[in-house]
Amino acid sequence: VLSSRLMKRIKFSNNSLLLSALAWLFLNVLMATLLDLNGDEAYYWMFGQHLDWGFFDHPPAIALLAKISGGIPGNHLWFRFPAILLSLATHLILGKVVLERGWSIHQFLIAWWCLPLLHLFGFVMTPDAPLLFSLACFTWIIHKYDKGSQRVLFFLPFVLAGAVFSKYQGVLVLLLALLPWKGFW
Repeated sequence: VLSSRLMKRIKFSNNSLLLSALAWLFLNVLMATLLDLNGDEAYYWMFGQHLDWGFFDHPPAIALLAKISGGIPGNHLWFRFPAILLSLATHLILGKVVLERGWSIHQFLIAWWCLPLLHLFGFVMTPDAPLLFSLACFTWIIHKYDKGSQRVLFFLPFVLAGAVFSKYQGVLVLLLALLPWKGFW
């Protein structure tokens, strides 16, 4: 039986994560609306017009996201909306892992809000948005597996594929994370 103090702390932490996620969504929508597309985003928009399994310098995930966004070149918010949603999902997934591990949600939120690259990748359509989402999902799988759930390993190949289809370097991060894991080898 959990004490009432612990239950209040968990509820407060969930509310903090939710408020942070709403603020994150608002900020990213605002920035996506106010700032013009950069050259890279126009390049990815062209990828979305000609879907393929890969391009000279990028895997296909960014092209697929550009295609899903509708390919409207004049509407910055709609074009960037998949990246905004992936960033929001990354924020929530990592926050839930922190909560379930019993770590300080406030330290996580301070770290999250203080990393400028997360702000940039929160609304700009780059291959980093799906890569960060895939890595957050990978973290969630490792967390759940560590807690005793083996069913989550079903999702591991999809997450690995998502990371590799986002950025070629995604496979390196995942292999290095699996290297010390004795149960995997």
